[in-house]
Amino acid sequence: MALLLIPLIPSDIQNIILMGDVNLKSNDMLPLTPQQIRAARAALGMTAQQVAEKAQVGVATLRRAEGPRRTATGLNRSTDAAIRRALEEAGIRFIDPSEDHEGGVVLRRGTPLA
Repeated sequence: MALLLIPLIPSDIQNIILMGDVNLKSNDMLPLTPQQIRAARAALGMTAQQVAEKAQVGVATLRRAEGPRRTATGLNRSTDAAIRRALEEAGIRFIDPSEDHEGGVVLRRGTPLA
């Protein structure tokens, strides 16, 4: 299976990993990073307003979650879970960080883009 890494603009969004069949499970124990949220939203072509509505959080809350100053632990667990759930339902799978990578997102095959 080949991986396709697509660099995004702006450069602070790392990479979106697009894969064919992949068996990754969500780990709700680890909080999302701002980079993961931005990359997931960009991969789906969704606006902050659209994600905020799906997650039932305010746009300002989502923007703070995506902000450069937020640490992975700086988001309320229920808000983090709501954003994760909204993006996963839209077709994203999150890759948790490990010792050899920073984490990322996977776009499920056949996911319709906004």
